[in-house]
Amino acid sequence: MRLTPQSRGRAYSLVLSLLPALAFAQTPGPPLDFSRPTLVATQLTTDPVFGPRPFNFEDEHYRFVRGSYGTDSRTPALLAYSKRRRAWIHIMKVSTEHARLGHAPDGMVLSVGWDHGRFINVPFVPVAESVDLNSPDRAAYVPARSAYRLDFHSRLNEDVALSSFWLATADLEAAFDGRRTPAMVDPDDPRSAGFRTEADDGLIVGVRVETGEWLRWRIDPAQAGVLVDPVAMRHRGAVDVKEARLALTIGGTTLSDQVVAVGRASRSNNVGGILGTALFDRFLVSLDYDARRLHLIDGDAASDAGEPIAVQWRSGAPVVTARITSADGLVRDARLCIETTESKALVLPSASASRVAALQIGSFRFADLPVFSGSVTAGCDGLIGNGLLRRFRVTFDRRHQQLLLTPGSLFDVPYDYDLTGLAVVANGRAVGVGSVEQGTAADKAGLRAGDLILEIDGTPVAGMELAGLRRSLRLDGRERVLSIDRLGSRHVIRLPLPELK
Repeated sequence: MRLTPQSRGRAYSLVLSLLPALAFAQTPGPPLDFSRPTLVATQLTTDPVFGPRPFNFEDEHYRFVRGSYGTDSRTPALLAYSKRRRAWIHIMKVSTEHARLGHAPDGMVLSVGWDHGRFINVPFVPVAESVDLNSPDRAAYVPARSAYRLDFHSRLNEDVALSSFWLATADLEAAFDGRRTPAMVDPDDPRSAGFRTEADDGLIVGVRVETGEWLRWRIDPAQAGVLVDPVAMRHRGAVDVKEARLALTIGGTTLSDQVVAVGRASRSNNVGGILGTALFDRFLVSLDYDARRLHLIDGDAASDAGEPIAVQWRSGAPVVTARITSADGLVRDARLCIETTESKALVLPSASASRVAALQIGSFRFADLPVFSGSVTAGCDGLIGNGLLRRFRVTFDRRHQQLLLTPGSLFDVPYDYDLTGLAVVANGRAVGVGSVEQGTAADKAGLRAGDLILEIDGTPVAGMELAGLRRSLRLDGRERVLSIDRLGSRHVIRLPLPELK
């Protein structure tokens, strides 16, 4: 699904605010823009089985029902039936984008003491795997949003207890047609693997070598072929070997008899190898920074993979042509290397200013962008790192010499805030830490993903606008004192914010 310019200006999945308290019968708001499919589903080849008193909603197009299929009639499932196709699908997961993540009112009995706020940083939520999110108890089609709204726990008859998720009609059509490419949709797809960004080593993914041992490997499109560190070869007892063949498993994908060069792979003595151009030659490599998932895709890119950006990519890092507007208004084109080992957004050699007025890549324009001075790869005018890439889902298409970019949840977040390494998320009830990048100011201060932020410099964050809270974390050379809740215990964290010069 291509995004409109208006939708690019919105914060997406990880920054979830609860919808205003509206009666169910009211028409909710303007049309919604979805940055990803609203459901993960599989087509059924057998007729479903219905138990007693199943949830049931239908209109002239679809019927939604809580049933089961296969041989085990006791296993609940959320199913949808297309009257036009006369076919069923099993809705396995629903997207949290634009969802309302409610919680049981205080004082309710333990049997309904659920809290869906924990899904705030999860792109897709499994349905019917537990009594917590088992089955919707009411539904409606909302024409203004071209989507169905499914409500959970509405039987409590209190708006604060209501959770709701959206199913876009376009996604339902795609699910029945089988058009969705699972590797681009489901974070748990076996062709994908989780990755993390680290200040020292860049993009890190778990790779299993043929001995069965899992090691941390770096993903680097500038590395020729695949490089393995001698630490991963110790089981062979080889000395001074320059090249070898290994079986490498990434997620559910195994590269059998992979030719690898042997050499030093780590900056921090803790990396088993580098996945370089050999991986990018074989697959489309998609990095979903929101979900922290690496997807390996056979063949051509899916139609919703994003806006294509031309790259020159032969030996070394891929290079894009960008337009830079300096602080004094001078406009020039620049060749920028894509470096996934760089944590900053933009690095220029001998940068004389702390910011550029604008950076434009394709149709994407970033204003007032911090710039750092540093060494730059030969043949490039500057570097683009994870500080900018993490605002997108980035698909590397080496075969067609292009990148495919889709804006993500951090697309519009101020860069000053982002440089702390702290991703702040909210669900209308609480403000929490979604992720912390290793080696950054937030990591060194002791903040951890899952921490709830209660106060900043003695001021409660309850009711504070997320944009205002983020502005309070922009770099200005001062220290912030954060009061946090970590697993029910209160802590004080001192977060130094360096001055951006």
